[in-house]
Amino acid sequence: MISKRDLKADQNKLWLAFGFLIRIIYFPFGLVLSVITVFQIAGLFLSVVGIPVALVLAKSLGTYFNPVNKVCVPIEVEDEIHRWKARRQVDKHAF
Repeated sequence: MISKRDLKADQNKLWLAFGFLIRIIYFPFGLVLSVITVFQIAGLFLSVVGIPVALVLAKSLGTYFNPVNKVCVPIEVEDEIHRWKARRQVDKHAF
């Protein structure tokens, strides 16, 4: 899950304001859900069969706090975005 901002997608100002409001309202629910999920992950790691499920749940913890403006993309796209951001940082500090 990556932010739409990382994809450079143009967004409506009204949608951005709505997303901010939803994040404020959703945060307490996300906090409770994330604590429950952490215990669930710990329980799943106790068995060999549950480890793959626990890894998937651990990767999704970031969306519990901020579910708005997230897009599910393949890992290759996420890796390319991280490389692009790193390249921008290098270019910024280069002479």
